[in-house]
Amino acid sequence: MRSIHLRSFHTDILFCFFMDVNSKANAVSQLPDSVSQLDFLKVTYYSYGKETVYKYYFSTDPEYTYYLDADNKAYRIPSEYATKFLRSDYGQYLYPESSQPVLT
Repeated sequence: MRSIHLRSFHTDILFCFFMDVNSKANAVSQLPDSVSQLDFLKVTYYSYGKETVYKYYFSTDPEYTYYLDADNKAYRIPSEYATKFLRSDYGQYLYPESSQPVLT
């Protein structure tokens, strides 16, 4: 498990990214079994003195990315957001094999 702590949308681009992901995701009844076995990214939001933890399950296949909210409700993340995350420095840290090849 990896962790990210997000404090405020004023100072953290990732906060805005994850808030957008959360608003665009589609509710599902539960995580697929194959996804629930994956390691997750623990994202802790801090707002108005309250701490809220979400679990993001990013796989190397953008079609199979989900998250659990603080109430353990499952959501499917749209593939374009998963792709954007996997191509970011954070995604490349989680899954180095998802990095774009570099010509040398």
